[in-house]
Amino acid sequence: GPEGIFAGVERGVDIFDNTGITRMARTGILFTYPEDGGDKNNKFRANFKKSKYAGDKNPISRVCRCSTCRDFSRAYVHHLLISREILGSRLATIHNVYFINDLMQKIISLTKRRGFIYQGSEIYGGLAGTWDYGPLGAELKNNIKKEYLKETVYSHENMYLVDAAIMMNPRVWVASG
Repeated sequence: GPEGIFAGVERGVDIFDNTGITRMARTGILFTYPEDGGDKNNKFRANFKKSKYAGDKNPISRVCRCSTCRDFSRAYVHHLLISREILGSRLATIHNVYFINDLMQKIISLTKRRGFIYQGSEIYGGLAGTWDYGPLGAELKNNIKKEYLKETVYSHENMYLVDAAIMMNPRVWVASG
């Protein structure tokens, strides 16, 4: 869920493959924006099978732009979920996937605004899946590398730093284990 995204991004992860997003939707768990009451305590989730949603004519979210939130009420989605109508799972899935994609776009936007990363070749239209480090990102990366080398190489008498090409004769890789 969203809390896993935050934990991953804090550790530098930028690619996620998670079936939990759709699995939770199929069981009636929908992600909630902070504006709708989502927070760390409820893990940005709400169980729409609960009876409190039975008469609620409001959209799932006031701020979400997905088709589920634009076109259907909480009461209707609740009814579909408790009736085990396949449309309920579908609408919940649409919302959860949209929520996660929206969250990732906001995180990317924030890291760009704060100078950590930029899409590779961004001024020329970008290159999918590649990123360049901005001023803060480059400094952070260099600090992490310096600490890593200090702990794993420089603090050991029998360790030496070698900066070699990745493209090598396959026999080199076999010999090095």
